[in-house]
Amino acid sequence: MPHTVRHSQNPWWMTALVCCCFLELSGCSLFVMAGKMLQGDPMVESEFDRWYGKSMLKSKKKVAVVCSTPESVKSEFSSLDLDLASEVSRKLHLHEITVVKAHKVASWMDDHGGTDFDMKELGNDLGAELVVAIKLDHFDFREENSPDLFRGKARGVVTVYELMYDTKKPAKDAKSEADSKKNKTEDKSDKTDAKAGSSSKSKKSAKDDAPKSKVIGVRQVFLKTFDTTYPPHQPVSIEQMQPETFRKKFLDRVGDELARQFYRHKAGVEF
Repeated sequence: MPHTVRHSQNPWWMTALVCCCFLELSGCSLFVMAGKMLQGDPMVESEFDRWYGKSMLKSKKKVAVVCSTPESVKSEFSSLDLDLASEVSRKLHLHEITVVKAHKVASWMDDHGGTDFDMKELGNDLGAELVVAIKLDHFDFREENSPDLFRGKARGVVTVYELMYDTKKPAKDAKSEADSKKNKTEDKSDKTDAKAGSSSKSKKSAKDDAPKSKVIGVRQVFLKTFDTTYPPHQPVSIEQMQPETFRKKFLDRVGDELARQFYRHKAGVEF
């Protein structure tokens, strides 16, 4: 007697359920991978945005970057503070943030006692509205107890200060009002004077006499510690890379991590 072959009568929804369970067990990695292929890594706001309430770019404020290192670090890396401040400034500039040129900041600090300076004075002289102050507590690029292996380590804190300027216009006294009226009367009575010359002189005088805005206050608007290890998993042998090359590479890595605190970036770049 021939056997009758029966076709499965499982409904379509059961098949769909099995597929969903499979995807759930796999962590939906297929969907994640497909999304990243189509759209790339998502953009994330900076740490500074969350503290300050506005991005450094949109604030349109002029930024000065300064860096300080302890004597124990400076004795071995004499130009590290200048190099790191310059690197962070460069990266901020690449993201269209207005910065005071690093060499101007370095020159000003040399003339005003290094890292022990008056924040208000810096703002008055350089026109900075935000100051990014990087304080390095530790910096080294050699693996501990292994002179032939490189692994960079840097620790410290980055603080941002907002400089508040006096934007109020000084009140005119009675003498100024009288002089102003007198000048207007003389201008009306003497219409034969050359317009271009008198106009140019008046504008120049107004510009010279206009009071310059001064910094009247400083407040802290951002504070974050950092602890960087590179590469994170295993050191690099001296046979693979020269010491100076690795130091520059590590400095660039630290500069990247610090600068990313102040502009939107791809989430995947942090890993």
